[in-house]
Amino acid sequence: RDAAYQSLLRRERQGCHQRIAAALIQTAGDNPPLELLAHHFEEGGQPDKAAQYWRRAGEHALARFAHVEAISDLRRALAVTESLPADNDRLRFELETQTLLGPSLMYVFGQGAPEVERTYERTLELGEQLNDPQASFTTAWGLWRLQFARGDMKAGHKLALKCQQVASGAPDPVKNLGTAFALGATYLFSGDSSSATSYLEDSIELYRGIEDKSALAVFGQDPGLSSLSYLAWARWLLGLPDQAVAPCEE
Repeated sequence: RDAAYQSLLRRERQGCHQRIAAALIQTAGDNPPLELLAHHFEEGGQPDKAAQYWRRAGEHALARFAHVEAISDLRRALAVTESLPADNDRLRFELETQTLLGPSLMYVFGQGAPEVERTYERTLELGEQLNDPQASFTTAWGLWRLQFARGDMKAGHKLALKCQQVASGAPDPVKNLGTAFALGATYLFSGDSSSATSYLEDSIELYRGIEDKSALAVFGQDPGLSSLSYLAWARWLLGLPDQAVAPCEE
């Protein structure tokens, strides 16, 4: 089989992969094999379609918090686009893909890892190049988390306020949740347990109101559970041990 495949001209091999991809799409229905389709489109000389399916596979993995798989798929999506023209469509695709990649890199390599910093710096560069204010929140939140992990609360506070500024532009419970958690965590580790308690309580209330928790995958963690943990610490530090127990039990 391998010998027969290698004996084909490149154009013929690409045609085979394209036909296989078309057949898979036709027969798979609502649950197509994303990685397999991406592979056949890539080998079939259709990098634009391959990139889309690699990213869809990465998004699917990210929604399941399968971060190692998500990193692999999203990096494949970025690699495939290198053969495409460097126009705004490609830059937009890279921006969106890098934004998805950041949280998984944090989870696997650590929040303050160089890979994480490079990804968010590239995301910030792309957002400015495309003049995209919507990318500002995710980038600012990712950089906040990086500085928070490094223990730089001064830089973290500035980035949390940046998140707040961006989130105030439109009502979005996910952005508001991320902002409240970032501010609450920063105040807690800055020694201001009173302010931390207020923001963490807001974060938990917002978390309860979000029905589709898969939307929180962009944070690379469950901010609701983290808020409960930090709220218990904050209340304990305020001398409220009885109230500190409640978040732990929840």
